[in-house]
Amino acid sequence: MQSQCKYHLLSKGFKPLILSKIFLFSWIVLVVIDIHTTLAQDTQIQAFGYMPKTVPDSLYTALDDAKSDTQKITLLSEIASKYLTSGNGDSVVHYAQLLKMVLETTQEPIQSSDRIFQKRIDGDGKYLNGLYDKALESYLGAIALDSTQKQDPSYHEAILGVGRIYLAKGELEKAFSVLEECTAYDTVSARAHYLLGIIYFEKKDFEKCRNSFTKAQNLLIQEPNPKLQYRITLNLGQLERALGNTDEAFGYFEKVINSSLRDQYYDVYTEAVVQYGRLATDLSYFDQAEMTLSMAYTNAIQWNRLELQKKIINSLRKTYEKKGDYQNAYNLMTQYLAVSNRIQQEQNSELVQELEVKYQTLRKENQILALKEAQLEKENEIDRQTTIKKAFLYGFLVILVPILALLYVYYQKLQTQSQLNLRQKELNAQKMNSLIKENELEVAKSSLNAQQEERRRIAKQLHDSIGSNLAGIKLQLANLKESDTTQHNVLEQIDQTYELVRDISHDLIPKRFKQDAFTTLVQDYLKTIEEASPIQISFSAYPEHAVNGLKDELKVEIYSILQELITNTLKHAKAKTV
Repeated sequence: MQSQCKYHLLSKGFKPLILSKIFLFSWIVLVVIDIHTTLAQDTQIQAFGYMPKTVPDSLYTALDDAKSDTQKITLLSEIASKYLTSGNGDSVVHYAQLLKMVLETTQEPIQSSDRIFQKRIDGDGKYLNGLYDKALESYLGAIALDSTQKQDPSYHEAILGVGRIYLAKGELEKAFSVLEECTAYDTVSARAHYLLGIIYFEKKDFEKCRNSFTKAQNLLIQEPNPKLQYRITLNLGQLERALGNTDEAFGYFEKVINSSLRDQYYDVYTEAVVQYGRLATDLSYFDQAEMTLSMAYTNAIQWNRLELQKKIINSLRKTYEKKGDYQNAYNLMTQYLAVSNRIQQEQNSELVQELEVKYQTLRKENQILALKEAQLEKENEIDRQTTIKKAFLYGFLVILVPILALLYVYYQKLQTQSQLNLRQKELNAQKMNSLIKENELEVAKSSLNAQQEERRRIAKQLHDSIGSNLAGIKLQLANLKESDTTQHNVLEQIDQTYELVRDISHDLIPKRFKQDAFTTLVQDYLKTIEEASPIQISFSAYPEHAVNGLKDELKVEIYSILQELITNTLKHAKAKTV
């Protein structure tokens, strides 16, 4: 009887939206009885013929009794937040719109954070209903209201919402970039890591997926969030399912089903039931999968979760396809398209509804203006016309002129900033080149000083040690009583060696650099070369006094360079003039 009723329902195209309430309720009861006889007894899977109550009546009573717009704003925000916690997207959007109307019409001072919150929670409700484009519009509106401060928690929530929209639409790279930014915001960091884990799961990078979920769980130790913890657990079950660990996956799903139902997180509960049914399909438990997914679909219909309906219908379609029941699979595909079309219609109706709200607001403003005009007409018709024209003109100018001025200032600021950046880049490059050159000069100076010091040391060694030894040897030989030709030759060689050592010592640190002008030394040297070779050499120093005023170390080096150049010229150049 149960099976016949159930299959008859599916053979009609699975369209419970058009069933009578009595038949729908009877079908739900049959599914509940059947599911409890086939699934684990400790798994609480049930269908609701109503929307579970998650908001206490005291809040509605307080809202009716509120005397100020400030109180209404507070109560509407709290009610919308409670519906968001339970996953009731329709109610979230409804109370977000009521909040918007109060914010637009109130004469009381309000906080900018209230406007940001309104747009953000409106985006959350539309996201739950699968209206991703409209949700993105609301999130971007919230971001625009706080784009300079970036301090309001709802701003961070809106940024997270944008990343979540990209993820839902399959734009993984965009989603990853936005969610990476969100990990820096304490209020949404845990959820950002959780959503990054989903991205890694979609990319089949299961190790990074598990690491991201672990980071999210660690952050929840500091600031517990039971609903997010259930979502992480649910996704860990999906991870185990993908890895083929069915027992672990069933354990995760059952845990989330029982816990989320107890805590009234009905959206998480329904998603867990869907995953439970999908896993049953994988294991070819077709009856269990069919009943579980059918129950989840009933809840999705009751709660008007269109996007969730699409997911469940697609899962049921796969169940029947794998089972070989292609007729019902085809019928479910037709239902899938119908729900998709309804989502598109909802997108359009949302736009119409928004335009209607704007129209009503404008109509009220026009009524107020008409009353003012009527009052002014009683006083003076001419003055009324003049005042209206001036008001429109001045109002237009007051708005237009600051906007143009701001745009001009902003443009100038961008130009100036660009020029400053370019100039700074050039200065940095010049500074870097200057530092490199200074470093090269320091290295050269150090090398030059080291060479000079080494020359002084060698010259001193030659002069003091070797020269002294040679003088002593010469003196001893001269004092010998007997003298012969050999002794005379030795003395001459010692004299020559002594002179050679003295010349080398003087060449290393010539005294002439301290006594004579440098240009004179160079001219004398070049004159000697010119006399000893067929080359004609000309030399000029400018300015001569500056050249002669160089440090002795530089004079020695320059003199050595000139010697090397002349030597190479004589050996290799075959030049006639230098």
